Amino acid sequence: MTHIKSVTVYLGSSGHARPVFYEQAYALGKKIAQSQLSLVFGGMNAGAMRSVSNAVLEHGGEVIGVIPTKIRDSERVSRNISKLIDVETMWERKKLMFDLGDMLVMMPGGYGTLDEGLEAVYWKSLGLHNKEIIFVDVEGYWTPLFDYIHHSVKSGAMPEQTEALFRTVEDVRDIEFSKIHTDKHSEKTEKFPHFEEEIFLPVRTPLIIDTPDLPGTYKLMTALVTKQLAAHDRQIGLLNAGGQFDALLRWVQVAAKEHFITKKCPKLMTVRKSARGLMNALEQKEHIVIDLHRDKWGD
Repeated sequence: MTHIKSVTVYLGSSGHARPVFYEQAYALGKKIAQSQLSLVFGGMNAGAMRSVSNAVLEHGGEVIGVIPTKIRDSERVSRNISKLIDVETMWERKKLMFDLGDMLVMMPGGYGTLDEGLEAVYWKSLGLHNKEIIFVDVEGYWTPLFDYIHHSVKSGAMPEQTEALFRTVEDVRDIEFSKIHTDKHSEKTEKFPHFEEEIFLPVRTPLIIDTPDLPGTYKLMTALVTKQLAAHDRQIGLLNAGGQFDALLRWVQVAAKEHFITKKCPKLMTVRKSARGLMNALEQKEHIVIDLHRDKWGD
């Protein structure tokens, strides 16, 4: 066991969120730099991503950004950070960010942030790593998600140990980096499972999620964030027959209210209580286009 040297932070790039979220991101960046740790993040010069990276740089720390080549030339990419690494795909970006961090911090964010968080929790549940995962529940932002996981554990859809796979704090100042260690020898070298290949299959069959388990919820978020980016055009359906997804849907509403996802993003999936109703609704589903520059980054 050794002291950590780097922190991967997952957080939103929205330019329309309330100041408290940017303030918490800045405070986290300052704390990372003052703890003599490196920041690993998604490389965007927007929203809370910009706040955390600016704070690290302003306090003498190192910032490593990871960005897919397709958006490398976007004006939203951070230009003045310590190191910017190009990758080909969104999946490679997520995996490299995970690999570079000795621990993972989940700040408030949208579909992409939760996709990354659930991915790390899922891999940990499989015994593929033992990295510390901390969700920062700023003003209760993640509370509906925690409720969803708790209800899923109680129903037997998720294993009992799921809630022990991550920790929560309400303020970044409550994170004690000096007490967090890493064990590189505990990490596996085998393939880490993900769902991009399945989601991107050239078929028109809808993606239907009907069980509130960990891999299904992770797959749902991957499908939503990649559809938001127009990376696929498959319909996404959520069969909420017994209300098992109610708490997760409350989080979606919170994310929209706090502007971490656009007002159109909840419409990227269709939710119904019966299989027949869901399939009928999917057949009549309108095409949703998300303008990230105008509706999300916006600043």
